[in-house]
Amino acid sequence: MKQWVKDVLEIQTADMRTKRMNARLKNIPSEKKDILSSLTGEQGKIKKYKDQILASEREIKAIESKIAEFNSKIEDMNKKSAMIKKNEEYKAMLTEIAKAKFAISSFETSQLQVYEKLEAEKKDFQSAEKTIKNIQGEIEASINELDELEKLLQKEINEALEKRKPFLEKLEKSYPEIFPIYTRLIKKDGEPLAKTRNVNCGFCHLKLIPQTLNDAKKGVPVTCDSCGHLIYYQED
Repeated sequence: MKQWVKDVLEIQTADMRTKRMNARLKNIPSEKKDILSSLTGEQGKIKKYKDQILASEREIKAIESKIAEFNSKIEDMNKKSAMIKKNEEYKAMLTEIAKAKFAISSFETSQLQVYEKLEAEKKDFQSAEKTIKNIQGEIEASINELDELEKLLQKEINEALEKRKPFLEKLEKSYPEIFPIYTRLIKKDGEPLAKTRNVNCGFCHLKLIPQTLNDAKKGVPVTCDSCGHLIYYQED
């Protein structure tokens, strides 16, 4: 293996590791967002159940107010009934009292149904509270782990960039014809320097023209005619 290949492979290995670390670092914010979204979902459930409970409690109070209103009417009619002398008026009064009592009975039935609904809503609320307590600790731990990973990756990337400088200077000084090609390709996807595979480019896998393949076999720095990546030849 030619020295230029060894030198390029050395810096390429370091650069590809740095690119992977950068890609991992870039994904951390979205991972945090995904983790926190599960907490947001549970918090949304708690708000929904709270709103339902408040609505049911208001409904119960409204029904209680209606029942009190009809009880007051019945009490008032009972007081007035003692003063009624005509039979027809008395019967009409009794009819109104019966209607009020029926209305009260209907309201009490509705009130019981709302109470049952309220109990179910309270159970849902308690279940959501329990769930959020269970996952909150797990979420905090996961976020802390990602925070630590973020710091570690950034530190390693910074160190790698510092260590890269002398290798890059060597590449620029020793191989001026390779340096601009390498620095351009490293910014793209994939490895800048690819090993030939039989008669094909190891990056794009397309067939190399004979002259390019022959130059690669001689150890001459050449690029693939199809994808422009640096290639080198090494017998398996």
